Amino acid sequence: MTAIARAVTENFVVAQRLWTQSDPILARRYGLANATRRGVVCFSAASFPEPFGDLAVGFGVRRPPTRGVLDVVLARYAELQLTPRIALLGRLASRAAARRLRDAGLREAEPQHHVFVRPGRAAPRVILEPHVAIERVAARESAPLAFLAQSGFGGGGPIVEYFTRTRVAMLRDHPRTAVAVRATRDREPAGSGIVIVTSGAASLWSGSVLPAHRGHGIQRALIAERVRIAIARGSRACFSLAEPGGRSARNLRAVGFRDLGPLRVFTT
Repeated sequence: MTAIARAVTENFVVAQRLWTQSDPILARRYGLANATRRGVVCFSAASFPEPFGDLAVGFGVRRPPTRGVLDVVLARYAELQLTPRIALLGRLASRAAARRLRDAGLREAEPQHHVFVRPGRAAPRVILEPHVAIERVAARESAPLAFLAQSGFGGGGPIVEYFTRTRVAMLRDHPRTAVAVRATRDREPAGSGIVIVTSGAASLWSGSVLPAHRGHGIQRALIAERVRIAIARGSRACFSLAEPGGRSARNLRAVGFRDLGPLRVFTT
């Protein structure tokens, strides 16, 4: 197992905790919890309105992929009366881990996202269009940043409330770990993104651009700035999840990320 695989996995665990536990009131409302079983962090969601916050992370990385480890993880979800969903991060995961899961009768769900990784510490170079600027956002500005991010995604209902409040709490209470950047075009807010830096790696989340400002290289610039922040804080690898073939995937590739295959989820 490579050092990058370990660092990315540890960062993914931290990111999952921030996305599920930053607002304790909402975590209790939706039954979002996590418990570590033989090194595997078992995230669970009792009543979230869509699939979210219910992955087991670290199988085959934080501990060898033995049947004993797997049995303890499966027992945790059986105790909660929830369906297990065990995640493997693309080609960062070992073949032995996938083989162990298949041999135990688990099936691989249809993948939705691929794992994109950018190793190394060379800062990316992106040329900004005139009148486009990228700036880091102070923790005290977490609320307007969270609303800007959600405006880029659109939608409504309890999902919007959850992620808006979670972004606010994450950026306000964990300013050394979660850093936000904002893009402006002609001095108007145009887009934003978050980078989570820990364990020698960084992950890119919540990147969005307002519809009126798309097509001007803003998403690519937001990616590059978050990578620069990660490198400045000592990260030896950055990663992000994206739909293969989509706009986000193309922009990640343009900034030096490589597609390491799907986020594989094994379930019963």
